Amino acid sequence: MDIDETIILQKLKEGDCFTFEHLFKIYHPRLFSFARRILKDDSLAQEAVHDVFMRLWNRKEKIILRSSLGAYLVASTRNQCINILRMKKNEPKFMSEADIQMAELEMEYFQDEAILDQLISDDLRERITGIVSELPDQQQQVFRLSRFEGLSSKEISEKLNLSQRTVETHIYLALKTIREKLGNLKG
Repeated sequence: MDIDETIILQKLKEGDCFTFEHLFKIYHPRLFSFARRILKDDSLAQEAVHDVFMRLWNRKEKIILRSSLGAYLVASTRNQCINILRMKKNEPKFMSEADIQMAELEMEYFQDEAILDQLISDDLRERITGIVSELPDQQQQVFRLSRFEGLSSKEISEKLNLSQRTVETHIYLALKTIREKLGNLKG
């Protein structure tokens, strides 16, 4: 645990709401993505992450970290997902015991933060690609040339016979749409 995490943990233990809110903003997307991959259900994933943060707040004075705060939250989320899977296994058409065991093995694999970061990065890339495919045709084409092929606004304007201002507007509107839709997916 580095010095910053020591300070953050101390502020959390003192009941600093801003620190808690900061942690929520930083870790919620990662934990939600992780839980959703395991539970395969957005509302259950949201519930799992919500429970993790509620437990963090309710037990803030008693927290002892053996590694990083991120690892602690990932482990807590993994445990909460296991609890949900076990509670739901008797519901018709939810998951069989074999599915639960596979999910538990998968969760052990994803405890490594580098692997979790890659998983979240892949998930985010997939979401962005889906959002881009829903953009109007010309906006989509301009955005792909800009962000996926690395062309400048000037190069795109010459290639598509558009004004540079139109190209920049398309990029701006595409980014705005992506931010809005990603924001809606978080909560």
